Amino acid sequence: MRYLPVTKDGVVVGYLWASTEEEAAGLLKASTVRTHTEGMRVFVFWAERLDSALADGLTALQALKRWGGAPEDPIGGAIPPDAREEIAPNLDEMKRISWK
Repeated sequence: MRYLPVTKDGVVVGYLWASTEEEAAGLLKASTVRTHTEGMRVFVFWAERLDSALADGLTALQALKRWGGAPEDPIGGAIPPDAREEIAPNLDEMKRISWK
């Protein structure tokens, strides 16, 4: 799995991930999300972006990189321009990372 942090107002609010073995991608909310409502808004925002990438014919890995460095959205945040793509062995490890 590959993943990138998503930040909002300088705080990591989630991790956008893509599988290297199958066409799957998503966002895991971080433990730093202030409220359940905020977390759901961030999640839905990125789910819609991933759906858009799929509709545009992008692979999961291409979708992961599509928005790197884009301006921060007031609801969904952004992938910082200096973010480095990281590797995790599986989704369970991604869950552990998101809840540090």
